[in-house]
Amino acid sequence: YLRRTHTGRTLEVQTHVLADGSLVRTFSDVTEYAQARRAAEAAAEAKAQFLANMSHELRTPISSLLGLLRLLEFTPLDATQKDYLRKMDRAGRSLLDLVNDILDLSKIEAGKMALSAERLVLGEFLRDLQVVGETLRADRALDLRFDIAPGVPSAVLADSLRLRQVMV
Repeated sequence: YLRRTHTGRTLEVQTHVLADGSLVRTFSDVTEYAQARRAAEAAAEAKAQFLANMSHELRTPISSLLGLLRLLEFTPLDATQKDYLRKMDRAGRSLLDLVNDILDLSKIEAGKMALSAERLVLGEFLRDLQVVGETLRADRALDLRFDIAPGVPSAVLADSLRLRQVMV
């Protein structure tokens, strides 16, 4: 066990039983180790707090850009502009996914990952994944198809963000 002295030092106290039944107690000064551990824990907490605060600041402008790109789709564009728009949308979504993954990793490290249970309409969710699959298919020989078996409910409770990350 650890014990603090009146001078502020941290000692690790261990008791060992010898073969003849007598006890040997050792005291090791682990003050520097204890201080380093507290500093590391404080740094990890500061990192987690920073990433939690940055979450909103990073996601909001990326989401705004993706929304503006979506609005731009409804304007007259030539074929080259449409191609550029698709590529920008794909790059923006990849960036948003990367930011989400980094932030989720920090949440997992901090032990603060929480899943949400929200209503997920399976058909809509799979159509969104189909769009992602089509962008992947442009780079690879991939044909992504979804078939929903009869009897599967049309809506379920799930964490759509985490499920999407796993599926992608």
